[in-house]
Amino acid sequence: MLKCLSRLFVVLVSLILAIPIFASPDQIAIEEQLATRLQRSLDSIYGPNNFVVRVDVSLSAPSYQVRYTAQSKAAVSGESKTSAKVNIMPGYPVIRNLGPETMKQLPFDSVTTYATPALQSITVHLLINKSFPKSQAGRAQAIVKELLNWKDGRDKIEVAYKPFIDQAAPVQKIEIENQGDKLFSTQNIFYMIFAGLALVFMMLYGYFSGRTSKTLNALSVAGPASSGGGGGAAPSVTVSPSIELPKGSGGGGDIKISNAPPVKQYFDFISDDTLDKLTYLLKKENVGPDNLSLIVGFLRPDLAAKLLTQFDVKIQAAIALNIIDQKMINRAVLDKLESQIKGAIECLSGGELSFKSIYSTVSSSNKKQLLALLEKSSPEGFKKVRNNIVLFDDLAVLDDEEIKLLLSEVRAELFAVALASSDPNLYDRFDRNMTRNAKEVISQFLEIRGANIGVDEIEKARTNILDIALRLERDGRVQISAKLRK
Repeated sequence: MLKCLSRLFVVLVSLILAIPIFASPDQIAIEEQLATRLQRSLDSIYGPNNFVVRVDVSLSAPSYQVRYTAQSKAAVSGESKTSAKVNIMPGYPVIRNLGPETMKQLPFDSVTTYATPALQSITVHLLINKSFPKSQAGRAQAIVKELLNWKDGRDKIEVAYKPFIDQAAPVQKIEIENQGDKLFSTQNIFYMIFAGLALVFMMLYGYFSGRTSKTLNALSVAGPASSGGGGGAAPSVTVSPSIELPKGSGGGGDIKISNAPPVKQYFDFISDDTLDKLTYLLKKENVGPDNLSLIVGFLRPDLAAKLLTQFDVKIQAAIALNIIDQKMINRAVLDKLESQIKGAIECLSGGELSFKSIYSTVSSSNKKQLLALLEKSSPEGFKKVRNNIVLFDDLAVLDDEEIKLLLSEVRAELFAVALASSDPNLYDRFDRNMTRNAKEVISQFLEIRGANIGVDEIEKARTNILDIALRLERDGRVQISAKLRK
């Protein structure tokens, strides 16, 4: 009897444990959405394999609201009121305990509205890697509360530290099967035959090379005529020193080949880096078209074209007439002109190109301090320096089409960092020309990392964007410097 009772108890417990607990679809959807958002945010900020997030929510019971819109008009059929039937829908009679007179007055036309369950509480289970720094765990919890619009007293967070397994890629095991190859296999026999043929060829080559060398040595040695005229003696060849060999050939079969010295290329020290200094020097010394044509004629075609564009059209025409006719120039004149120009360029320092190269690596904050000081102390100097400095804030002079072009060349994350603490007007200029996806990326990035972006990171992002804008300006696709000088 006791055994039967124990079996019955086990069966009842099994049935109770087998009853599944179901959650509403709204609750499951909300929990999955919140858990996914928190997991992605924490992985993006602190890297993967540091957090495991699970969210449980408590919702109010779903409810339905019925609103009646019109009085129903129930049709009564039958011979008497006591036996009459009320058909609300074809084939579906009314409940029996309600009489036809009552059903005539019962509202039936109505609108039913489903009321979404209200969120009552949120419980976040945050599992943290045991190796994760405890100093950053508090910041991670603050981020979780910020993303969930946390309400104290309603919501709670449960934190636990566990060791995480390093999910390294499995190492593929390679097994080498030992197959005892036969010594006299088909492949080995082929290799032995090939090696034997190669050895025989080398021996024959050495034998015939030796005989050929002996024959050539016998022919090239000059000796006295053989006495006695023995029939088996090898003939001797005598080379008379009075015989003049053809020009370019040497005695004893030796041939000497010499390379001609390279032709001197004048003004080869002029390059892209020194072209602006050459232009400044030629204009400062007021060099005439005759000497200009000499210099242009020896430069690389691309450098010559750049140099010509720096002069008036009339001077360009005079240079063209001098270059089109080839002429012989006195070497002493060329040497003197080249020496003077090279010495002058080597002593030149500064210039707009040199200034731009140096200050392109200076931070924007230092440039702003420099301009602020010069604006007060030296207005003329400020004007010169300002015309050759482009700041990140100067990108506001770009029109909408130019801003869209710049946005297409730069990643949205880089713009998010650069605009973290920018002028609101500049931010609005870029914001209204961005695509919706770019706006969402920047908004989410600033929401998560806005307070953690350092000054150096912002400065680096702005320098990169400014370099891209200046490259577009050099390509003639945007205008920045010209608009700043207006």
